[in-house]
Amino acid sequence: MGLVLYFKGTRYVNNTKGLADDIGSKLGGTVSNAKGKGYKVEIPNGNKSITVRVMEAGSGGRNEPYYRVSIDGKGSLTLDGKISNDRSLTHIDITDDALKQIDIMIKAYKGK
Repeated sequence: MGLVLYFKGTRYVNNTKGLADDIGSKLGGTVSNAKGKGYKVEIPNGNKSITVRVMEAGSGGRNEPYYRVSIDGKGSLTLDGKISNDRSLTHIDITDDALKQIDIMIKAYKGK
């Protein structure tokens, strides 16, 4: 995957609940409150569910709202859909393109 640049806007950066709800609606997930300041979206995926955490600024000591896509028992995804334990690659700042990014990440992970 080539370099893709995304710019911060206001649609999701200031509305983490809206992003979580849109993820749940588009990807067939269930939205609930996460530990800390944010939301968790559980997306069915056979016996290894996909969890998207959408966290507000200040959560985990971060200055900006972010999201993380995790595969149960495997780890978290980078923007190109690869499993990684590197937080700098898996804790991704929220932009107006976050929903599209998450969809692309999950499809890349699944090989679609």
